[in-house]
Amino acid sequence: MNLQNVATVYLLNGDKILLKNCIGLRAFETVACGISGYFQSNEFNDPTLCALRELCRETGTTWGELSGMKLKYITTRLNDYEI
Repeated sequence: MNLQNVATVYLLNGDKILLKNCIGLRAFETVACGISGYFQSNEFNDPTLCALRELCRETGTTWGELSGMKLKYITTRLNDYEI
């Protein structure tokens, strides 16, 4: 079995949360979800790096604009072939 690690970011601002429309997921036609992507080989021991890279890639944010951000939680679950 070949597992793939996935990072998902939920960006919070007060009582608001940034979500995006995910189209074409297997179970749903359209659903709101967090910003996410697969780990690259150099990120397996650094989930924060993967999460920040995906945040920049999917929102257009630059590394310089990410000051003050911190990782609060890491959760794991096995879903088919994704961790």
